[in-house]
Amino acid sequence: MDVQHARLFGSEGNLSLIGTIRSFANEHPESFLDYLRVAWERDGAQAAKMPDVLTSLKSILVMCEDGKRRPLSTTYLPGREMLFLRGKYMLPDEIFPFLKLQKPWTRDSWAFLESYLGVGAQESLDFYLDILKAIKDASSGEEDVEFPHRVLELYLRIAALCGLDGEEGGATQQTREAFEDQALLLWDNRSWARASDCFLGSSHKPGVKCHILPLNPAWKASDTERAEVTQFFQHTLRIANTYSRAHILEHLDKIREWAKPGSYWVTSMARRYGLVRESVKLLSDDDARQLKSSFINEAYIAVQQDNSLQWYKQSDCVWSWGLIIADSGRIDLSEQYKELETFFTGFLGIERYGAAYNELVESTLLDVSMETIKQLLFSLSASILEHGHLLNPGRFLSSKVLPVRQTNGQVRLNSPDTDFYIVDRKFCQCFSERVPILDFTPHEVWLLEPLLVWADLESRYLSWNVADTTYLKDPAPELLTGRFTGAKARGLIRIASHFRSPRAKNQGQRQSLLRKLERTKFFRSRGICRQLTLERRSSHDATYTLSGQLHIEEGEEELKIYVPHDQAAQDLSVTSLPRALVVWLMGDPDSGLTERVNEVAVSLVKSISNAEDALINRVLDEEEVVKLEDLDVQADVG
Repeated sequence: MDVQHARLFGSEGNLSLIGTIRSFANEHPESFLDYLRVAWERDGAQAAKMPDVLTSLKSILVMCEDGKRRPLSTTYLPGREMLFLRGKYMLPDEIFPFLKLQKPWTRDSWAFLESYLGVGAQESLDFYLDILKAIKDASSGEEDVEFPHRVLELYLRIAALCGLDGEEGGATQQTREAFEDQALLLWDNRSWARASDCFLGSSHKPGVKCHILPLNPAWKASDTERAEVTQFFQHTLRIANTYSRAHILEHLDKIREWAKPGSYWVTSMARRYGLVRESVKLLSDDDARQLKSSFINEAYIAVQQDNSLQWYKQSDCVWSWGLIIADSGRIDLSEQYKELETFFTGFLGIERYGAAYNELVESTLLDVSMETIKQLLFSLSASILEHGHLLNPGRFLSSKVLPVRQTNGQVRLNSPDTDFYIVDRKFCQCFSERVPILDFTPHEVWLLEPLLVWADLESRYLSWNVADTTYLKDPAPELLTGRFTGAKARGLIRIASHFRSPRAKNQGQRQSLLRKLERTKFFRSRGICRQLTLERRSSHDATYTLSGQLHIEEGEEELKIYVPHDQAAQDLSVTSLPRALVVWLMGDPDSGLTERVNEVAVSLVKSISNAEDALINRVLDEEEVVKLEDLDVQADVG
């Protein structure tokens, strides 16, 4: 499609060609404006009545004089008056978004851009604000702005336009929002700030960041200009004259008034309170006390909820890192204001983590459901790694906060110091009707592990208290082919030595262990039994016998390993063999007792089980397992 045949609508007259027009703009940016001018001459009357078409045209990226493309509605026509004003306020190397036109400029040719598509063509408040923004964008922040008097002149020109509209008119509101959103206040000749971050006068107190007056001598302001710009700062931008409690509260009152859903204020409150924190340093002691009192008595704490702000008093809030009972009605500030903890918990005195912790340990005094308590325990566990050092477990251990299922099936809240067990492994669930248990599944217990460790309750794990043994009832097991190769046997001994197995303390033990491993025989059997015994000090032991998947039997000269007769069960038992071998390797040969299994050792046995013999030593070397040069030399295991 060429420029001469440009159209905004299809041949039927009502089908928009926006997609085609946008493609032309992307492919031919240099000639697009001529294309749009020709198309408007033909179809502009119709397009002017269609808001959706106008909105789409305004968003098309067009070529500007600096070679960059910008949305059409953010650009300006390079008329003689506009070029003059640009030259008056801007330096040659500062960029302003004038359109790059191929056709010589005449107002009649391009008037439609101004009238319908938002392109600037005349002196206006938008124009001066955009010039100010362009000067700011061109400054590096590391060097002073050149000829700062031009910035002063822009402030005065903007002030004059606001004065025509009144202090509460649309121009004034637009200016306040622009200075706030785009930080257009030049305050030290090189740094730009939002009006709400600044004060008029300087202070001898530490911590003052932005003060506007007196004006920098480089501005070369006359007495009249100084008076007029001070009025602009005070009345149009509402910059406070002093550091006072009244100013802080007035500012927060204005935010409550201005903060519409989705506005800039909604997402900027952390920075606002950061400024309040700095301002507190500048207040008198009496003013600071009154400011805190205002936060206690009135709702001056803003919390972003969805896309708007809700306001709360100090007593409505808590600092608890997400840990709070939903029914309590208190608001956790820690997530939204995580960098301002000292301000909220220090100066304002908002209760810290302990407040939410108190609600947990005193939950029996509240009308709180069992499910809510469980969720609170999950929440506490999730944050305990980072914040547990702030809490004393003593109150937790003496409070009835744990849901315990009794042997009759009823669930009651018990304190951690009562008699109960924790089902941390599925095989332990068979004891759930014989002993009181924490009312959580093994997966939920995994989620609670940080809390249980913090409260020193790991000793309640059933897997720690259950003796798990196997035995054989089959008089005629069937011998299978298969054995441990010499390489795998030596790999197992390296692992045993590394973890200081009582079976591999010296050269003689290692040689004996090697012979035993190399002579290992495998059998399949229909009579493998597993016996679980829970030893209880307060009552009789509880014992369960189950079908077993694996049994290891040690003889004088060999090891016998029994697996199920069924092929599927046999394949499954192979996955349990590395752990069973570690239990046997790390067991005391005299007592048969094994300390808690080291999971790293289990992982290493799995690794060499799946590795080729030639790679076993390399696998263990990579994991820095202690080397045994040969089994005739005692290994140095430290």
